[in-house]
Amino acid sequence: MRILLLHPHDITSEREPWTVRITSLAGEFVRRGHEVKLIYHLLDSSRPVEEAARRQDYPFETLPFVRYSRTFFRKNRRVREIAAWADVIHFQKCFAQAAIPALYAGYHHRIPVHYDWDDWEWGIWSYHPEEARAGRLIQRMEATLPTLADTVSVSSDFLRRCALQVGVREDKIYEAPVGADLDRFRPDVDGRKAREQYRAAGPLVLYHGQLAGAQFADQVLQVAKTVADRNVAATFMIVGGGEMMGELVRRAEVLGVRRTVVFTGFVAHARVPEFIAAADVCLAPFADNDQVRAKSPLKIVEYLASGKPIVGSAVGEVVTMLSGAGVLCKAGNTDEMAAKVIQLLQDPGARADLSRRARRRAEEKYNWGRTAENLLAAYEASLEEYHRLYGPRRPDLDYRAGPARVATASAAPVAPVAGALARERAGAAGGE
Repeated sequence: MRILLLHPHDITSEREPWTVRITSLAGEFVRRGHEVKLIYHLLDSSRPVEEAARRQDYPFETLPFVRYSRTFFRKNRRVREIAAWADVIHFQKCFAQAAIPALYAGYHHRIPVHYDWDDWEWGIWSYHPEEARAGRLIQRMEATLPTLADTVSVSSDFLRRCALQVGVREDKIYEAPVGADLDRFRPDVDGRKAREQYRAAGPLVLYHGQLAGAQFADQVLQVAKTVADRNVAATFMIVGGGEMMGELVRRAEVLGVRRTVVFTGFVAHARVPEFIAAADVCLAPFADNDQVRAKSPLKIVEYLASGKPIVGSAVGEVVTMLSGAGVLCKAGNTDEMAAKVIQLLQDPGARADLSRRARRRAEEKYNWGRTAENLLAAYEASLEEYHRLYGPRRPDLDYRAGPARVATASAAPVAPVAGALARERAGAAGGE
């Protein structure tokens, strides 16, 4: 199968680490014998496209594009030309620079188009009210795109219900949670270099993630304070960078934990496994809101694959990910989280047991290979349908070959998208 992937962001930028999803899936497709081209959009507008095009660091062809709207019509034509090669077009996220060219090329060539709905972008954008106009556009795109694509994959049950609400048929929705690279994230990775780099001796508690809106590293600082107040020696390491880093450093100073909290700033994703390997306990704190419920958090699956004891917040997909393989606390309760961290730091046997359970969970479900199989099932189903409607695009391709179709959960009554889902829960709580 020939698969054309489109992503709105820059796979070569450390400031857009979430692109690891598309590159990992592309690699899994190649590993299974498929041909892949990946179109991405440069973050640095001053970087020549020709220079970026020479950088081919993956086992598939990468095609850099300019991100901004002034190139929009030329981009549509260029994507249409490239798509003549493809059997399936896949775009990730709701941003116009990738979504609209993907749909245009698919309709022009009668090629199935798949929408990978991996996060609730409007929920994330709502953390930036000063950009309300762009937020409204994103909201409209997320309500429309699922109905225009031939198949849709979702990373959480929240997004599955949103897709159903806007009118996507149940049999067009496929499960595609975030995954980990089981070869790179392993329990036997050596974390000593990361410890030595930051002089982190003794017990180490780690948080990995972006320091931006819709992230909850501030809870890590509260946990660090509680642990210190209880006279338990531990270093806390916050791995990642972002717009909130300065504010978090100042907050650490106010709380009196600046000397026990290490801020690494941005870390290349290639080095993330060794940082996680350095930890004794990993943290995944979240708030209890719809934006979190829509998530399938990458940090958690990478902790799982690394075989780490994890203390996380019991909200959304985190519950499914960690039940029986980690420790769950009430969302936002940093005192409870600190207590669980202390228990694990003082109990090597419990840490070893959770380590085994975590790795097993990643091997069974949360890995890119499993997610790629689900997506291939979606492609094959739509190819079969197009084959019936239009005849085969390539007579040499058996559209029926490949993994069996993934079963989806049964439909359930849902409230309107986003805000109404919150009202539904609020009404239920009020009736108890």
